[in-house]
Amino acid sequence: MSEGTTVLTLRKGNHFYLFAFGDSRCDEMCDVLGRFAADPDLGFTWFDASVLGERVREREQIWTNRLSLEERRSQ
Repeated sequence: MSEGTTVLTLRKGNHFYLFAFGDSRCDEMCDVLGRFAADPDLGFTWFDASVLGERVREREQIWTNRLSLEERRSQ
């Protein structure tokens, strides 16, 4: 099964954040969100990271379910 790409966006005032990641890279994407939230020079907050992190985890669950379904079909 081929990996898809997920794109998340966030617009806050004059700032626009765009994150693109492969389905198997959800943990790494959550790390990036944390680094952005920890950077005081960005207008990206821990709340923003939490909301987008939830979207990442939802995508991860979809990816995991698809992999499980593919494995069952191949048996």
